[in-house]
Amino acid sequence: MRRDLVLLVLILLVLVPFYSKGVTGRDLYEVLGVSRSADEAEIKRAFRKLALQLHPDKNPDDRGAEQRFKEISTAYEILSDREKRHIYDNYGEAGLKAHEGASSAGGAEGHGFFEPFDLFEQFGSVFGGGFRGKPRGAHRESAASDLPPGPDLLLVLPVTLTDLYNGAVREVVHRRRVRCPKWFQSCLTTCSACHGRGVQIITRQLGPGYVQQIQTICTVCGGKGRTVRTPCDACPHGEFEQQEKLLTIDIERGAEDGSRIPFEGEGDEGPGTSAGNVYFILQSEPHPYFWREASAGRSLDLHMNLSITLREAMMGFERVVKHLDGHDVRISNGSADILATGDTLRIPGEGMPSRVAPNEASGRVPYGELLVHVRVLMPSRSALGSELLQRIASLLPTEQAKYNSDVDRVWETRGRQSPASSNRTASRPHDEL
Repeated sequence: MRRDLVLLVLILLVLVPFYSKGVTGRDLYEVLGVSRSADEAEIKRAFRKLALQLHPDKNPDDRGAEQRFKEISTAYEILSDREKRHIYDNYGEAGLKAHEGASSAGGAEGHGFFEPFDLFEQFGSVFGGGFRGKPRGAHRESAASDLPPGPDLLLVLPVTLTDLYNGAVREVVHRRRVRCPKWFQSCLTTCSACHGRGVQIITRQLGPGYVQQIQTICTVCGGKGRTVRTPCDACPHGEFEQQEKLLTIDIERGAEDGSRIPFEGEGDEGPGTSAGNVYFILQSEPHPYFWREASAGRSLDLHMNLSITLREAMMGFERVVKHLDGHDVRISNGSADILATGDTLRIPGEGMPSRVAPNEASGRVPYGELLVHVRVLMPSRSALGSELLQRIASLLPTEQAKYNSDVDRVWETRGRQSPASSNRTASRPHDEL
């Protein structure tokens, strides 16, 4: 009895400093300036804000800022990791150190997850067998970090052509299925049939002096070594619960329709799986007059239709249209050839922005072309009248006109000074890059 008391005192001497360090150590939540109930998004936003203020590049002569930057980085690394945060919330930084030590050394049970009450289980036989030792690997099946990721989730995100041209930031409330944080620690108990080993030994008497032992998978826990404790107050909704999270989606300027924006580990968790990834697929909504075509090598081009009168087709015209960022684009054929339906006017630099790095010489982002597809509106006979028609006919050549074999003639403005390229508004955003 005296020996049992000595062992119990030794165990308590190990556990008491462990918990006291967890309580009296620095508060990582205070380091980031968030509450203990803060979700992952709040923690991420707080870290980003502090990192911008305390980054060593912005404070080269401030050693205090450098130290603070290291502190917030350490705090974010721990609190942004669900397993590390759980250990910290329950056991403090001392528990994290013990966890890291167990991981690097392979752990007493080979699972890298430290539970201080395992000490009691290791001395279970001393106290009358009330505590069962756990077999090697019993925790492995119940550690969320060891579970394979579940399937990826594809979600469609409707965007406008203006969003793709200018870039945009969207905030989306994402609803997903997550495992109760205390499920493995509070709602699972060692299987009473196999005592956590996952297997059962069946002994058969074959005859006098002959005994056969057969090892089979435990029929109670299915070989997992643990069973669900019911009811479990820590997880009243069961193993899984619904979680709403605000995701910030950055849409790059010049992104293409169908582009995927990934969010790692934001998918659903399921039985035997950890969270998969979420991909938001950009789906462009139709614009009133601009559109893109996914032709090879021309994905940066913008297209639009333009209707002009017969007079404008013959004598020239000038139109002003508003672009996707609000600047004016002047379209003109001046004294060029007579236009016909199907002709295309090309205006360089008025297409979609490229996602490549800006030009080193000019500092500008490359842009595609704006292709203006012309349609000539022909007047009706009744509108002209017979007398005017006769006068027009007398002015037209009687011979059959000789036309280019290419029906869709292209009027090329590249390389010449045109109103569309010379009269840009000075406040264009991409002129400032």
